[in-house]
Amino acid sequence: MPTRNLQAVGGLLDGPDNDVSDVGKPFTPQAFIDGKRYRELTRRESYYACTQHDAKRVNFDGRLLLGVQATQPLLSTERMSAYVPLSQRRPSAPYRLARAVDSAFTNFVVGEGRFPGLRVPGDHESQDFLATCARVGMLPLRAMRARTLGGAVGSVGMSWAFVKGKPRFQVHNAKNLFVHEWEDREALIPGHVTECFQVTNEEFDPIKKGVVEVAYWYRRDWTMNTEVTFKLAKVDPDGGEPRWEPDVAKSCVHRDGNTHFVWIQNQPSETIDGLPDYDGQYEALDELDTLLSVLVRGAKLNLDPTLVIKEDAIKVARLGVKKGSDNALIVDKEGGDAKYLELAGSGIDAGLKLFNEFRRTILEVAECVIPDPDQVAAAATSAAAIKALYQRMLSKGGALQEQYGAGFQQLAEPILFIAQARVQVPVTQYDTDGTPVEVDQSFDLPQRADPRPVLGDDGEPTGDMTADMVDRTPGEGVDVDLVWPARFPPTPADQASIATTLNTAAGGKAVISQQTGTELSAEAFGRDGQEEWKRVQDDAKQDKADAAKQLADQGGGAGSGGAVAAQHAMPPGAKPKGTPKPPGGGGNPGEDTGQTPDEGENTPAP
Repeated sequence: MPTRNLQAVGGLLDGPDNDVSDVGKPFTPQAFIDGKRYRELTRRESYYACTQHDAKRVNFDGRLLLGVQATQPLLSTERMSAYVPLSQRRPSAPYRLARAVDSAFTNFVVGEGRFPGLRVPGDHESQDFLATCARVGMLPLRAMRARTLGGAVGSVGMSWAFVKGKPRFQVHNAKNLFVHEWEDREALIPGHVTECFQVTNEEFDPIKKGVVEVAYWYRRDWTMNTEVTFKLAKVDPDGGEPRWEPDVAKSCVHRDGNTHFVWIQNQPSETIDGLPDYDGQYEALDELDTLLSVLVRGAKLNLDPTLVIKEDAIKVARLGVKKGSDNALIVDKEGGDAKYLELAGSGIDAGLKLFNEFRRTILEVAECVIPDPDQVAAAATSAAAIKALYQRMLSKGGALQEQYGAGFQQLAEPILFIAQARVQVPVTQYDTDGTPVEVDQSFDLPQRADPRPVLGDDGEPTGDMTADMVDRTPGEGVDVDLVWPARFPPTPADQASIATTLNTAAGGKAVISQQTGTELSAEAFGRDGQEEWKRVQDDAKQDKADAAKQLADQGGGAGSGGAVAAQHAMPPGAKPKGTPKPPGGGGNPGEDTGQTPDEGENTPAP
């Protein structure tokens, strides 16, 4: 494909032939971010971003926080004169369980080694093209980001494009997305989407003679035939409408009849926004943070116990009290006493039991399993044990897999058929000055290595392999299927048990070929299976050659049949079968003439 500004917008954005009149629909960004939906999605995301307590201006010790926008560090001033409830104080030791739940489901659905394979039935060329696009565009990594963001907000957007012939996939926060119209509301296929949010740039202010932060609006639109990125528009402090100006170099008119954009719900709901992983658990998560902060504060204060002195108060006030290993405390012999007042450990133990029970309840409602590493290690003896450990997550995890799998399919199929439609068609590309240039469309993808056997001078394969480098093309495939890897693959113990059972059932005979066993063993050690099988074959050939050489070096010892000089040659002293007898006799006694009795009788005398 050519550069991103394929049939670039340029100065032709308002032209009647470009079909981009819908891009300029009225859109007030300030009203968008002040809306109810934006505030709700921001609240959901704050539990994953660990910012849900940032609006609280009193720390857990009851001191006022000034000028603090981030959770850390906690800068405090004087203690508040009035009592502030614990729920209104910023926790000093928040647990962040919401982030752990989100990450657990992301790893369960599209984590390491769990991204689905893209298959195009009946067309290996199209399948290879699509898999290469996913690899070059880092789609598995983008999928993890999309699942994480969708699990936090409830929905997520993904877009795709070819930038200078290279595939590019991007993830978009649903709270920053506004759908002007739907192509198919029930299938959640958008027809026109706007992404808008504020960004800040550091700029030099000549009046203040220093660097200041200036706020700008970022906007990007997707329609069925265009993709337009606008130049940054400065935020009006009075809330005025910004002036939107398309950025030519980052915009295009593709006329594909596809928005190049996919909307994915995390958990289905009646609204366009799905549900986050920890839906309905916000109050419980806040209480968990407060409870842990109380436990930490109590334990911390217990490390500095209170000194209790049983003595005349006036005398103590006159003499003062000094604590520490370098000081001694002297009291009266009669009636005087001094001791430390410490919190009982039973209170902390009770608090920890309550905390763990609260945590278990939240995970149970969220259908999430976050096992202890020791539990995983103990269950790692079999796939069945690991599956039982994660039983609670299977139903919800399967639903999430279906949700995001459908989104990945909607993302992959247009890439394939649009690439097929464009690969043979030259297009007009406009530069920044609006000058038209006809270019051929191509893809900047790494070439594919097609292996073929090396032939010798006699035209027969030598056993070595080489590769021909060929360009990747989108082929002619249409449908795209997803092949999800096994969520709980057999462990080595499972594989050994299966092999033993099958071997016994087969009466001790092999149930898999040597090549298959070699390839599986090589993959277990992170090696290429086909390469290792080739090496096994080479080693076998070399062992056979060494054995033949050793036999030849022995020179025909007892039982060896004699040394052979060349292939098909006879050992020393041997004669071909049917050799005539020498004249006048039958040869030496015991000599094998190579004739059968019948042959000797029917052979004429010389």
